[in-house]
Amino acid sequence: MKSKTRGRFCVLFKSGEIGKGGHIRNIVDAERQDTEPSPVYYKIMMVTIHAAVGISASLLFCKKVDAGPSKMKTYITTLLLNVALHGFFDFLPHSHLIPSILDIIIALLIPALFIPFVKEKYLILILICYLGSILPDVIDLGVFRVLGFGAFRIFPWHLIEVDSFLNSIYTNQFINVLFDVLAVLACFVLILSKRKDAQLMLCA
Repeated sequence: MKSKTRGRFCVLFKSGEIGKGGHIRNIVDAERQDTEPSPVYYKIMMVTIHAAVGISASLLFCKKVDAGPSKMKTYITTLLLNVALHGFFDFLPHSHLIPSILDIIIALLIPALFIPFVKEKYLILILICYLGSILPDVIDLGVFRVLGFGAFRIFPWHLIEVDSFLNSIYTNQFINVLFDVLAVLACFVLILSKRKDAQLMLCA
């Protein structure tokens, strides 16, 4: 890259395009951008956080499952709510601090850690909340890529134009990580505030 930049500089200097106090910094920066990717602070939100939000959100609906007759309506509502929550959190600042494969493994382990301790009648609720929380990523960033439709998106917050816009405004890594931490803390606050419901859902 250095030889390429030096050669371009010499040509421009001899041609008079770079004068006193010229624009060599811009030229070097342009060359660097061609060969060195700039840091990307806005990335796809960690699926682990989405999964944690989904599992936590199940506490909001456990009593409705106990109601009985409207279970199917409750399941549909929880699925749609968790898909909407996924979109909401994707619009917030966030980072991706761990490798994607590790992120996926942890996200898959989250329900496995809870299911053995959950009463049978709440298992469907937990799984639906979990599925809704990760469904947009599974479809847009998983299934479509495997099928060769990598640029195709169903969920609007995954559109390339939206990603580009968010990438242009969420450039502060500290703020992005802070929002990740706040999302995790929100899950803990919800669990603590609904601890009686959590105890109700767990096996004795």
